[in-house]
Amino acid sequence: MNKITRKQGAAFLLLVVTGVLLVFGLVFAIDKKGIESAEAAAWVQAAASVGTIIAAVWIMHAQHNRAELAQAKQVTTEKANVIAAIAFFAVEVQGLLRAANGVINDARIPRDRAQVIVSRLHSALAAVADIPIWKSPLDETAEMRIILAACRNVVAGIEAADAADQILQQSVGRLGLLPTYAVGNLPALFSESATSISDSLAFLDRRYLAIAGEPLRI
Repeated sequence: MNKITRKQGAAFLLLVVTGVLLVFGLVFAIDKKGIESAEAAAWVQAAASVGTIIAAVWIMHAQHNRAELAQAKQVTTEKANVIAAIAFFAVEVQGLLRAANGVINDARIPRDRAQVIVSRLHSALAAVADIPIWKSPLDETAEMRIILAACRNVVAGIEAADAADQILQQSVGRLGLLPTYAVGNLPALFSESATSISDSLAFLDRRYLAIAGEPLRI
């Protein structure tokens, strides 16, 4: 709620003082001329007019405050929703990283499983375009970029490992590709990406709590 400005306060105080003076004038007119006198009627009309103005000003100010409160609440909700959407994306990528780590066996990764993971990562990246990031502060935008970079690095890492294995198979004259290929540095890449995403999630949790007043539940 916005506070009353000095100018608004002065104007409202002037109206109140005027109203008080009019009341005193009415009492004086009634005492001197009687309640049915023309002077008393004039004072009553003046006091009523000022009272109406005071009430209108007060109602208008109250309505303005309610509108600003509603707008502030909407902005807060939008920011919280953006943070939740970014966090959901981060959690989804984390799950895919765990899935990728889980299919590694004897330093090799199944081609078909890796392709599924890459496909799902691409889908997650495409869905990010629907997040209205402009409704969130720059800090959340920075975390979004970190998560995006981690996601893209994982995709590029898996695709590079697959491409390197295809070149290797061609160089030895092998017809067709093996169902698995060497993971190379993929475990380290998965671990680094998971760490950066975890750090971003911790930050998003704190931001959501500060904005929404409750913990982020995903």
